[in-house]
Amino acid sequence: MESRGYRELSVPTTTPLSTGLLVELGPQRREEISRLKQADGPLTRQIEAVVTSWCEQLKINPDAEVVPVVLLYRLAEPDYVVIAAHT
Repeated sequence: MESRGYRELSVPTTTPLSTGLLVELGPQRREEISRLKQADGPLTRQIEAVVTSWCEQLKINPDAEVVPVVLLYRLAEPDYVVIAAHT
């Protein structure tokens, strides 16, 4: 199978925000996204591990329900060119 520039599963990048936590998982294959939508597979386990880790660090009650919100997006090349005049 040829490589299409996808990263292998690795440690996700996490960024604490004032109202939550952003977890960047990077580019993924369609198969992995399908498994994530079914709450199965390595992406699901990575998200669960990050949420559990941060709940422990923030001392959130283990009985509290934490609901991860997953955003899926495609990063496309822009179809426009920006030309700026230098003065």
